[in-house]
Amino acid sequence: MLRTCRWCQKLKPHYPSFEWCCKDCHTTKEPKEAKERRRIKSLDRKKVRAERRKLNPKVKIWRREHHLKQRKLTIAKFNWMLNKQNNCCAVCGSKDPQNKNGWIVDHDHKRNWTRAILCAPCNRTIGHAQENIQRLRACANYLEIANDPSWR
Repeated sequence: MLRTCRWCQKLKPHYPSFEWCCKDCHTTKEPKEAKERRRIKSLDRKKVRAERRKLNPKVKIWRREHHLKQRKLTIAKFNWMLNKQNNCCAVCGSKDPQNKNGWIVDHDHKRNWTRAILCAPCNRTIGHAQENIQRLRACANYLEIANDPSWR
Protein backbone atom coordinates (compact mmCIF):
# COMPACT_ATOMS: atom_id res chain seq x y z
CA MET A 1 0.00 0.00 0.00
CA LEU A 2 1.40 3.38 -0.98
CA ARG A 3 1.06 6.43 1.22
CA THR A 4 2.23 10.04 1.14
CA CYS A 5 4.91 10.75 3.74
CA ARG A 6 4.13 13.74 5.97
CA TRP A 7 7.70 15.00 5.91
CA CYS A 8 9.11 14.38 2.43
CA GLN A 9 5.67 14.46 0.69
CA LYS A 10 6.66 11.53 -1.54
CA LEU A 11 4.48 8.57 -2.34
CA LYS A 12 6.21 5.57 -0.70
CA PRO A 13 5.30 2.12 0.65
CA HIS A 14 3.47 2.24 3.94
CA TYR A 15 4.98 0.39 6.91
CA PRO A 16 2.48 -0.32 9.68
CA SER A 17 4.98 0.55 12.40
CA PHE A 18 5.65 4.01 10.91
CA GLU A 19 2.15 5.49 10.69
CA TRP A 20 3.10 9.10 10.15
CA CYS A 21 6.10 8.91 7.78
CA CYS A 22 8.11 6.72 5.43
CA LYS A 23 10.94 4.49 6.63
CA ASP A 24 13.69 6.88 5.44
CA CYS A 25 12.23 9.89 7.23
CA HIS A 26 11.52 7.81 10.30
CA THR A 27 15.19 6.92 10.78
CA THR A 28 16.57 10.39 9.94
CA LYS A 29 13.98 12.96 10.99
CA GLU A 30 12.02 11.48 13.86
CA PRO A 31 11.98 13.98 16.74
CA LYS A 32 13.51 12.97 20.06
CA GLU A 33 10.18 13.52 21.82
CA ALA A 34 8.46 10.97 19.56
CA LYS A 35 11.23 8.43 20.18
CA GLU A 36 10.94 8.98 23.92
CA ARG A 37 7.13 8.63 23.79
CA ARG A 38 7.47 5.32 21.91
CA ARG A 39 10.08 4.07 24.40
CA ILE A 40 7.85 4.91 27.37
CA LYS A 41 4.83 3.37 25.67
CA SER A 42 6.69 0.09 25.11
CA LEU A 43 7.89 0.08 28.74
CA ASP A 44 4.30 0.61 29.89
CA ARG A 45 3.15 -2.35 27.78
CA LYS A 46 5.84 -4.55 29.32
CA LYS A 47 4.82 -3.48 32.83
CA VAL A 48 1.15 -4.20 32.10
CA ARG A 49 1.99 -7.67 30.76
CA ALA A 50 4.15 -8.39 33.79
CA GLU A 51 1.36 -7.27 36.15
CA ARG A 52 -1.16 -9.47 34.34
CA ARG A 53 1.17 -12.44 34.72
CA LYS A 54 1.54 -11.74 38.44
CA LEU A 55 -2.21 -11.46 38.95
CA ASN A 56 -3.07 -14.64 37.05
CA PRO A 57 -2.21 -17.68 39.20
CA LYS A 58 -2.82 -20.02 36.26
CA VAL A 59 0.18 -18.56 34.43
CA LYS A 60 2.54 -19.63 37.20
CA ILE A 61 1.07 -23.16 37.20
CA TRP A 62 1.23 -23.33 33.40
CA ARG A 63 4.87 -22.15 33.43
CA ARG A 64 5.82 -24.84 36.00
CA GLU A 65 4.00 -27.56 34.01
CA HIS A 66 5.66 -26.39 30.78
CA HIS A 67 9.16 -26.56 32.29
CA LEU A 68 8.43 -29.98 33.74
CA LYS A 69 7.17 -31.25 30.37
CA GLN A 70 10.44 -30.14 28.80
CA ARG A 71 12.24 -32.40 31.31
CA LYS A 72 9.70 -35.23 30.78
CA LEU A 73 8.39 -34.91 34.35
CA THR A 74 4.91 -34.72 35.83
CA ILE A 75 4.01 -32.64 38.86
CA ALA A 76 3.59 -35.88 40.84
CA LYS A 77 7.09 -37.09 39.90
CA PHE A 78 8.54 -33.62 40.68
CA ASN A 79 6.92 -33.68 44.14
CA TRP A 80 8.17 -37.25 44.67
CA MET A 81 11.75 -36.19 43.79
CA LEU A 82 11.54 -33.17 46.11
CA ASN A 83 10.19 -35.32 48.97
CA LYS A 84 12.97 -37.87 48.35
CA GLN A 85 15.45 -34.98 48.83
CA ASN A 86 13.70 -33.99 52.11
CA ASN A 87 12.23 -30.88 50.43
CA CYS A 88 15.65 -29.28 50.07
CA CYS A 89 18.35 -28.66 47.48
CA ALA A 90 20.25 -31.82 46.47
CA VAL A 91 23.60 -29.95 46.61
CA CYS A 92 23.58 -27.57 49.58
CA GLY A 93 20.57 -28.78 51.55
CA SER A 94 18.86 -25.37 51.57
CA LYS A 95 15.11 -25.40 52.22
CA ASP A 96 14.69 -22.12 50.30
CA PRO A 97 14.72 -22.26 46.46
CA GLN A 98 16.02 -18.63 46.40
CA ASN A 99 14.18 -18.06 43.14
CA LYS A 100 10.85 -16.34 42.48
CA ASN A 101 9.76 -19.25 40.25
CA GLY A 102 10.62 -21.94 42.78
CA TRP A 103 12.88 -24.98 42.58
CA ILE A 104 14.92 -25.72 39.45
CA VAL A 105 15.06 -29.13 37.81
CA ASP A 106 18.72 -29.88 37.06
CA HIS A 107 19.29 -31.88 33.89
CA ASP A 108 22.16 -33.19 31.85
CA HIS A 109 22.32 -31.41 28.49
CA LYS A 110 24.32 -34.15 26.79
CA ARG A 111 22.30 -37.17 27.88
CA ASN A 112 18.99 -35.26 28.26
CA TRP A 113 18.01 -36.76 31.60
CA THR A 114 16.98 -35.24 34.92
CA ARG A 115 19.48 -35.35 37.77
CA ALA A 116 17.92 -33.63 40.80
CA ILE A 117 16.11 -30.55 42.07
CA LEU A 118 18.31 -27.61 43.02
CA CYS A 119 18.11 -24.12 44.44
CA ALA A 120 18.94 -21.24 42.09
CA PRO A 121 22.51 -20.53 43.36
CA CYS A 122 23.58 -24.19 43.08
CA ASN A 123 22.06 -24.46 39.60
CA ARG A 124 23.88 -21.28 38.53
CA THR A 125 27.16 -22.57 39.96
CA ILE A 126 26.92 -25.78 37.97
CA GLY A 127 25.94 -23.83 34.86
CA HIS A 128 28.79 -21.33 35.16
CA ALA A 129 31.23 -24.20 35.63
CA GLN A 130 29.81 -25.65 32.38
CA GLU A 131 29.08 -28.94 34.16
CA ASN A 132 32.83 -29.57 34.32
CA ILE A 133 33.69 -31.69 37.38
CA GLN A 134 37.41 -30.81 37.30
CA ARG A 135 36.59 -27.10 37.29
CA LEU A 136 34.25 -27.47 40.28
CA ARG A 137 36.88 -29.50 42.20
CA ALA A 138 39.52 -26.88 41.38
CA CYS A 139 37.19 -24.15 42.67
CA ALA A 140 36.60 -26.09 45.89
CA ASN A 141 40.35 -26.63 46.35
CA TYR A 142 41.02 -22.96 45.73
CA LEU A 143 38.43 -21.90 48.32
CA GLU A 144 39.91 -24.26 50.92
CA ILE A 145 43.39 -22.79 50.33
CA ALA A 146 42.26 -19.16 50.02
CA ASN A 147 40.18 -19.27 53.22
CA ASP A 148 43.13 -20.59 55.22
CA PRO A 149 44.54 -17.63 57.26
CA SER A 150 48.14 -18.88 56.89
CA TRP A 151 47.88 -18.55 53.11
CA ARG A 152 48.02 -14.77 53.27
